[in-house]
Amino acid sequence: MRIEALSRARLDDAKRLLNRVFPEQLWWERSDIALPLSLAIHDPRPTRRFPARCFLAAAGLTDVMYWVAVERDRVCAISGLYMMRRDRHEAAWGAWTAVDPDLRGGLARAGGLLIAHAVNEGCRRGIPLLRLYTYADDRAMQRFLARRNFRLIREKTAGRPPRRIRIVEAPFDSLRLSK
Repeated sequence: MRIEALSRARLDDAKRLLNRVFPEQLWWERSDIALPLSLAIHDPRPTRRFPARCFLAAAGLTDVMYWVAVERDRVCAISGLYMMRRDRHEAAWGAWTAVDPDLRGGLARAGGLLIAHAVNEGCRRGIPLLRLYTYADDRAMQRFLARRNFRLIREKTAGRPPRRIRIVEAPFDSLRLSK
């Protein structure tokens, strides 16, 4: 298995995976918006990069990046980070993270490798905290986050139908596997 930056060649597979794992997506984070945007803002062509950066600025974001785990030329997992203008020097936010349900167990390490990659990227950039949000009723995720010393910042309600969302954070350095 290898970890690679999301590319146009892997875009459709990554969108299908996210739509399968997360069929309910808030409009501003939909995979058909977030993933192409993450590619456009890093595109070397100004005609693609400029409109994407304007969209990011309007949304209060400064950067978005995704990585995929690929096994036998198949995207088996995805994860990413994004930075919000209001706290870009203090925190990066965990973006979509998903492992293909058909491969869980056999390739359980795919999600862990991607998360480790994102953590190392946050550390490399010198960002102190990783923040993310998750549904409050996702007990498995709550246990996963508690074992990794994430602390609750706040809870709120979002989406249709409304669901409780927990916003948590942990220091990047404490999450790093190899210091």
